[in-house]
Formats: sequence, C-alpha cells, structure tokens
Amino acid sequence: MKRFLLFLILIVFLLFSHFEAKSQFGYLGKRTQLSLSVLLNTPVFTGSFKEKNYYRIGDEMKEKRDYLDYGLSFEFNQSVGKRIALGFELNAQKFEVFGDRYITNRFFSDIVNSDYERITEMRINSANIFHLSIIPEIVIAQKENRSGVGLAHKIGVGFSLSGLIHKYYNYSLNEFSFYDNNDDNWTVPDKFYLHDNHKPFAALTFMYGLHFNVPITHSIHLKTGFSYYLNFYGNPLNKTLHETAGKLFDYGTIFDNVKRENLFSWNLNTGLVFVL
Repeated sequence: MKRFLLFLILIVFLLFSHFEAKSQFGYLGKRTQLSLSVLLNTPVFTGSFKEKNYYRIGDEMKEKRDYLDYGLSFEFNQSVGKRIALGFELNAQKFEVFGDRYITNRFFSDIVNSDYERITEMRINSANIFHLSIIPEIVIAQKENRSGVGLAHKIGVGFSLSGLIHKYYNYSLNEFSFYDNNDDNWTVPDKFYLHDNHKPFAALTFMYGLHFNVPITHSIHLKTGFSYYLNFYGNPLNKTLHETAGKLFDYGTIFDNVKRENLFSWNLNTGLVFVL
C-alpha cells in the first residue's frame, strides 16, 4: 500500500514538471493554491450517532450527546491546465467508537446449587480515535470556471491511519441496574488503563469532493464544500486481533468498530485558500 501511495505521489510531481513550461494557468496567472480548512461532520450513517457518551464530572459519570466530529485539512494544488490542478490533501480528524456497556459474570452459587449469572452495567468514556490521511488528488473545475476559482470536483486515492488517542478511560459500575435503577448504586469513577500496545490500523482511502472557491482578494479565497471518503482497512499483521478478548477495549473490538464506523465518512469543510 505504501509503495502504491509513493507511486501516485511520484506521478503527481512528474506531471508538475511536465507542465512547468506551459502557458500560465490558474487564477490571474497564479498557479499554486495552499488551503487550510476546518472539517466537521455528524456521524448520521453510523451507530455512534445514537450512542451515549459519558464524561467524568466530579464523582459521577454524566451523559452527554456528541453530535459532531471535527478535524483539520491542509491542501496543496498546482494548476496544470485551464481547468485542472494536481496536488494532495493531508487530513487529521477525531471520532469515537464504543465498546461493551455490560459485563456478564458467570459462576457457581452454593446457595442455589446452580450456575449464576450477574450482569454489571458500565458508564465509560467512548474510545477516542485519531484518523490521519494523505491523499494525492486531481481537481477539475466546472466548464465555466478556471482552476483555482469557482466550483470544482476533486478525486483522490490515498492512505490512512486510525488509532487510539488515550491510553486510559474513566468508568463507573452498577451491579444492580437490572433490579434497582438508582443512581446511588453507581460506583465512584475510576480509571481503566490499557496495558496492551494497540497499534494504528491502516486503510486504503478513496475520496470525492466538491468545493467552491470565492476570491476575497487576489491572493486569498474563501473555500467551502463537501468531501466523501471510503476507507478499506486491512487486517493488522502485528498481532492477533482478539488475543485480548474479554477485556475492555480489546484490540479486535476496537478494530471491528473502527472498520464499521469509518468505512464511509463525509466532511463539511470551510477555510481559506492562499493563491501564490
């Protein structure tokens, strides 16, 4: 996958060199665009939109809905034709995945002379995940527009990494939630530490975007638009996925949830473009 990405980047810069001697393209003869954007999305296509997030406030775990994921994006583009630019984008984002909220313990009871099952409910922080991507791209302006200004489509294929941000999580337990839903039954929050080395997960990423650039000055444009991503994760090779099964946030559970929730993602992006 890394060789494929390096090959794409090499092709991009070879094309830059090929078009260097061509006539002036871009906006007012300026061919280079550097942009910095804020990324926002609501995870309506995944189960996380309906999940409860819990945060430690004093001696309690309080519920709080989290309707937005966010991040930053940097883009470099070079106009190589009247309507075409080549470049790449770098994205850094954060989203959440969720583990089990219940622990089931089974043991033999001498009192009833049979197996006994006890279910413990948890209020626990969601697992915060970072998502980093580098995506070579081609940007094609609409027929009536020029490269670097107006409405444009972009298509790219790149490489992504996703992994855990924090190594510990706050949690509270309630062994009586099925019998007595009383807040007094919840334990004082404690920290659960991840002792396993959870390596990041790699993905092949396909991207399509639509954005609109409006000149503010000759050198600064306002940019807004949407981007859509498909992330295909490969199985990690460095360790057995479910070797920590049964533990909170075991490696396999995190991988399965990241793969499911981040298979398809989208972003609303808005920011500034610096035209050079």
